[in-house]
Amino acid sequence: MSEAKDSQRGKIIDFLSGEILGPRNEGKKLDLSKSVVFTSWEESHGPWIDSETGEEVIPIKPRDRYGSGVLEPVHGSAPRITEEEGDTPVEEDLTSSVGDSPDIGDMEKLETRPAVGSDENRDHLDIEVRSNKSWLNPRTIGISFLIKDANKGQIRVLISGGTYRPFVVGIKPGEPSKNDSEAAAPSRVYENTWYVRQSFSNTFVFDSSDLQEVKVKEFLTGKLVDSQGRKLNIEVKLLVRRESESRFLCTLSCVNRSSIVSDENILYQAKLVAMTEDGPSFGPYPESARDFEMDLDDESALLLYKNYPTFGIGHNAGVEWDRDPKASIIKLTLTSLPKFEAPSITPTVYFEDGSEAIIDMRLMADKSRKEEALGELEKLVSSYSNWISNQETKSKSDPDILQKYTKSAKSNIEDCRKACSRMLKGIDSLRNNPEVYEAFRLANFAMLEQQYRSRLETRQINYSGRISISGNKPSEAIPPSGGLWRPFQIAFFLSVIESSSNELSEDRDLVDLIFFPTGGGKTEAYLGVAAFVILLKRMKDSNDSGTTVLMRYTLRLLTTQQFLRAASLICALEKIRRQNEEKFGKTPFSIGAWLGGVVTPNSNQKALTALAEMKKRGEDAPNPFLLLRCPWCGTAMGPVKSDLNSGPDKNFTAGYKILTTSPKQFKFHCPDLECDFAGGLPLNVIDEQIYQNPPTILIGTVDKFAQMSWQEGARSIFGLGADGQRISTPPSLIIQDEFHLISGPLGSLVGIYEGVIEELCTIDIDGVKTLPKIISSTATIRRFRAQAEAIYGRKKVSLFPPPCIDASDSFFAVWDRHKDGTLKNGRMYLGVNAPGLGSVQSAQVRVGAALAQAPMGIDNDEERDPWWTNLWFFNSIRELSNTVSLFQSDIPNYLKDMKRRYGHQSRHLNVINELTSRRQSHELPKILRELEEPYRGIAEPSQRGIWDACLASNIIEVGIDINRLSLMTIVSQPKSTAQYIQVSGRVGRDPLRKPGLVVTIYTSNRPRDLSHFEHFRSYHEKLYAQVEPTSVTPFSAPVIKRALRGAAVSYLRMVIPMGTPPKEVDTRKLVFILTQLRTRADRLNLSSDDLKILDAEIQLILKEWNVYRADEWGAQEGSPNGLLAAPSEDKNITGYRWVIPVSMRNVDASVELEISRKYRLAQMNDEEPISV
Repeated sequence: MSEAKDSQRGKIIDFLSGEILGPRNEGKKLDLSKSVVFTSWEESHGPWIDSETGEEVIPIKPRDRYGSGVLEPVHGSAPRITEEEGDTPVEEDLTSSVGDSPDIGDMEKLETRPAVGSDENRDHLDIEVRSNKSWLNPRTIGISFLIKDANKGQIRVLISGGTYRPFVVGIKPGEPSKNDSEAAAPSRVYENTWYVRQSFSNTFVFDSSDLQEVKVKEFLTGKLVDSQGRKLNIEVKLLVRRESESRFLCTLSCVNRSSIVSDENILYQAKLVAMTEDGPSFGPYPESARDFEMDLDDESALLLYKNYPTFGIGHNAGVEWDRDPKASIIKLTLTSLPKFEAPSITPTVYFEDGSEAIIDMRLMADKSRKEEALGELEKLVSSYSNWISNQETKSKSDPDILQKYTKSAKSNIEDCRKACSRMLKGIDSLRNNPEVYEAFRLANFAMLEQQYRSRLETRQINYSGRISISGNKPSEAIPPSGGLWRPFQIAFFLSVIESSSNELSEDRDLVDLIFFPTGGGKTEAYLGVAAFVILLKRMKDSNDSGTTVLMRYTLRLLTTQQFLRAASLICALEKIRRQNEEKFGKTPFSIGAWLGGVVTPNSNQKALTALAEMKKRGEDAPNPFLLLRCPWCGTAMGPVKSDLNSGPDKNFTAGYKILTTSPKQFKFHCPDLECDFAGGLPLNVIDEQIYQNPPTILIGTVDKFAQMSWQEGARSIFGLGADGQRISTPPSLIIQDEFHLISGPLGSLVGIYEGVIEELCTIDIDGVKTLPKIISSTATIRRFRAQAEAIYGRKKVSLFPPPCIDASDSFFAVWDRHKDGTLKNGRMYLGVNAPGLGSVQSAQVRVGAALAQAPMGIDNDEERDPWWTNLWFFNSIRELSNTVSLFQSDIPNYLKDMKRRYGHQSRHLNVINELTSRRQSHELPKILRELEEPYRGIAEPSQRGIWDACLASNIIEVGIDINRLSLMTIVSQPKSTAQYIQVSGRVGRDPLRKPGLVVTIYTSNRPRDLSHFEHFRSYHEKLYAQVEPTSVTPFSAPVIKRALRGAAVSYLRMVIPMGTPPKEVDTRKLVFILTQLRTRADRLNLSSDDLKILDAEIQLILKEWNVYRADEWGAQEGSPNGLLAAPSEDKNITGYRWVIPVSMRNVDASVELEISRKYRLAQMNDEEPISV
């Protein structure tokens, strides 16, 4: 089955290749041995092939058809320009290419082109501009490689492709052509120039004896030994540099030195193959020299990918080679459409006896089978322990590891053993602590329910005076299918049981980071831990009903989707509580979305207004309530279809109701009266209600925590009452998803507020301060220890599953293979660089039209579905907007042109939508629902709303978990490798049934894009090793000036009695939190200069506090007499005010009041420093 699915992907790739590179050798046969005359325009419609050779025949110039793989003569005509000279915008980075000069010596310059991921490359992302337009028509292609064992034998080079011979075609129509403005006589013959492809190949050789004569560096000219097809003047040279007696660094170049008599001298579909014969082979190409010492993280990356070296670097093209790491590489292929299939990762684990490790939630939840369950867990951990020992044995016998990577191999194996030891601790806790086991057992039951409930189909509602719900109520009996832990999920669960259940554990302050590829199941892993912690807390004290878990995200789309998943879990937990009130108390388990007014209503009044608007306008009104279906039974919620044409229920809203309390409040409930939650769902999205009844799980964006400075009611989240005293324990588990996004300015601001959050979540147990447990997750990370330390102030970090000695196997995450060892379907990456088309917009038209038309060649609707919706990604809104115009005219017109050429059924693009920050938050759930809708056939009426293309920005970097999507187009290389991995991970999430295809359109005149294109194979083969380190500087000067006051005020407003004005606050509380933050800074090994700046700012804050003594705090909307001012007020500030962030997206304020600050400092310079 997987082969069939992959064959459909092959059809898509072949169709795209035929449109961009050519040739497309299919169609009706045309006899070219005699004059060709058609009796009508319709008869001339193709496609056509030469009846004798089978080569394609095209009715237009090949240079107007193909833009990639074109090798023009060195002394060619002026390049075809589609824009006015000098009209290229600055951000369209340009670089010199191989074709800039006919001199083969310029190949040496290519050696200095920045490598992918290098600092030099990143420094030129958007600034370098080239005025020369010759990049449009490459005249030279080449490969750089290393030859080893060159004592005998030879290097054979094959350059192949096709030329196009023109010939005249007569068309004798019975009526005038539509393009002819005058009536034509019936006998008139229209002459057109058509072109027929002629295959071409030249073979050259370089003898090893010639290489041996090179002393230092020398150019060698290839000997032509075979020539077929049209005679072109192709020159092949080899720049040779001796490394040792039998090792040579070489750059092979191919130049078309034919005269420009006609277009026949242009070589299309240019392909260069270098092969070694009778001795030599290609060795790993040397890495760029490092002018700094590698740290452990860098060495570990090299260790993990040591079996996957780079064997060739392309010049104006990509390079491919055979994959087998154990065999000698004897062939390198230069291609204009490079592709690479990234291995799919399987979480499946096999025991030593070959049986699959199956951890069933039902078994784990069965109280009567405790020992059997623990036995299965011990078997898994034992198998992991044995695997670690085997890896250690391998490392001690591997010469590469012993020579280069001993330190990182030893460190990685030690991390694996630590993870194994922590799992055993978890099992011991389950066996010896009845409360821990009971919480674990019920958490498994809750996760089993959650998995079942969250996957239910939506049950649609129709209203005609009464509610009609499609389908039956879901069975209470959970189906036997599903309900399995992925081994890495349960292993991670085991590893954190001891530290999350024991506040005094030595691992309590350890940050646990789940690292697994996109779509691998990280969310399930930490949701299981969350359920465990929630249940255990209530078991210890059934009246301790405050917020237990903080789950934080960075993007609203991800927050929306994860809220819906976690809602099913909280319903499962609530059902458990209802059945065991004596054990878990009478306060319901609940979940809240703390997202703010842009996404959800932040007051009851705004909620009531939004609900009234929905009843007035129906589906046309914004829906800010997030929930569009019951998380327990799947019944639809929100505006529903009504058969009534008038009356108050014309626009009916299901599942949302107003409680007749004073004041009135909004409440979720399931519309199905038979549902367990028909009386009310334990969910909340309104800030006021969250403050009044803090939920068990609070889901929010990291941005929202800046609101602590402004909303003193938020204290209830941390278990603090109106008087500032503790009324319940604070959150004991903090979960941060997509940890890699907490970087840059956002990460720096989060880092300084994190000190306050940790303090508010810290409690004293028997005289010992106990910290909240922190779990993070990511699919892309580098130097995670430094990032975790900067953000959380904790030096102990554990990555799970820890890598060992090879990227293909960490025991819990393995490259998926068939029984014969060959890799199964993975995500295919394909690079398009089409300089001959003249602009990236032209390339988008060709690629967009080809990928839209290609699925029409797949007959089966189910197999067509994954390719029907093309998910596009853009680095900027400006680039996306340009493409919107292409979809309005250029791409549809090109689709019509393809229909004329090929005569097949044309694709009509009816639904082109965007998914960007310009979409309102209330639209996101509906968008996700529409994207999940499968293709069922063109004639199906319900298909009118199926998206043909989704044009997206970085909002899709996380949070799009839609298995039906297999096709993506990326316009220009994304800004970071982490973003590239995250974005491309949105498609092909079901690789065995729906393998993914990611097509990247490179902008030819951007040096960074060209570098990624030329390094295509090596970049994608070691993709995770290319991830750039993130930068987080929470105590840098801009951050402390921007956020230190806000962080301090956040703490004060949580711990002082509500309503206390600033002038009545005990200064010792301010001194306390500033001291805590200063201590936190000490742990980050800051420079003495940074510490001096921090100390000076602390002194200034304390002096300002003593001088201001404000009567009120102020409000975000503006309060002229308040101490606090929002950044939006910055320009209008008068008097003494503190500008406090309302979000964490920017470090720099719009205006810095430097003059006022200096004036205040002058006033205060006679005062003594305040002791901190």
